[in-house]
Amino acid sequence: MKYQKICAVVCLFCLAAFSGCSPNEPEKRPLQSFPIVVASDPASSSGATGHSHNCNDPDTLCGTLTDNLFQDSQQTFRLPVPQGFAIREQELSQDSMILGSSSDHASIEIRRQERDPNLLAYTKEEFQNVYQVDVTGFQMLSFEQISIADCPTVHLVYSCVDGGVSYHFYQYILAGDFDYNITLIRRSDEADLSADFATCVQAFQQISPKSDPKSKFGKLVGNLYTAPDGSYTISLPDGWRLDPTAEHMTAESADHSSAVNILVGEPDSTLTDASREQIQASYQKRFSSAELSVFEKITLSGRPALHLVCTYQAENKQVCAEQYLVSSPQHSYVITFTKAAAAPDPAFAQSAQTLRVT
Repeated sequence: MKYQKICAVVCLFCLAAFSGCSPNEPEKRPLQSFPIVVASDPASSSGATGHSHNCNDPDTLCGTLTDNLFQDSQQTFRLPVPQGFAIREQELSQDSMILGSSSDHASIEIRRQERDPNLLAYTKEEFQNVYQVDVTGFQMLSFEQISIADCPTVHLVYSCVDGGVSYHFYQYILAGDFDYNITLIRRSDEADLSADFATCVQAFQQISPKSDPKSKFGKLVGNLYTAPDGSYTISLPDGWRLDPTAEHMTAESADHSSAVNILVGEPDSTLTDASREQIQASYQKRFSSAELSVFEKITLSGRPALHLVCTYQAENKQVCAEQYLVSSPQHSYVITFTKAAAAPDPAFAQSAQTLRVT
């Protein structure tokens, strides 16, 4: 019975890992939304204190602005803003607010969004490639990772042209309990408020953490992935990103031709006991063309493990699956790399060797 359980898990995750990996038509990565240019009308924003959001919805970002301090209605954060800004009567989206300047064509967009587990892994080029799609004359002027209010933060400065007018953007995306996306937008020919804005953002405060502040997807910083509970870490190949829509930890290559799935389960001392013949038979029940080319007992992260490589046909493609089954006193791990190819990518083994488990 224990062998049937092991083989079922092995085969299931070969199929699951392949199902999401296709080199055709890669989708745009789920980067934070590009801020909307709102050309402030000084006459309309002077003295404005309300907004047209449905503030009875607990998921909607609403708030008040008193003595240059913005406080959201859900009591999750507060943010000082420069003198002269007021809440605009502007319906933009459920998770955002617009503050307009009463003295010039400047606005501040504040977004409170669910955490993006890839935020701290995105490169300057990835932001640039996504942001420039919908605007004219995009130029990335600076890109850096800093810390604000103990939150790792991506700070971008860029420019674009909207309606024949040049605008500058000063954007801070704080990775807190939520992602807080705070952007100053000004006409390039107007006064530069970026220094005052930066001082305000440095004084940002999270007030009441979410009841479960840990993202269920874990986080990716550069190439290093850390599980939500911190029970393991693993370095992914260059350019790989997490799929926040997947049920289990799933990451894909930039071209979507390769993927990894990681299943974490209860401790199972029998996980590495299956024989080559049993694993081979299990694969062939699901994929008649399956051939097990590698079956070896190894040590990974100081724990007993099985290393498997299997090739098979699926959806009219040749697929190679490389698996690592790892047993520890606290958890069991099934790590499955797949690629639409006849042999595994050497980067798979390099990634697996970086696994660190509790």
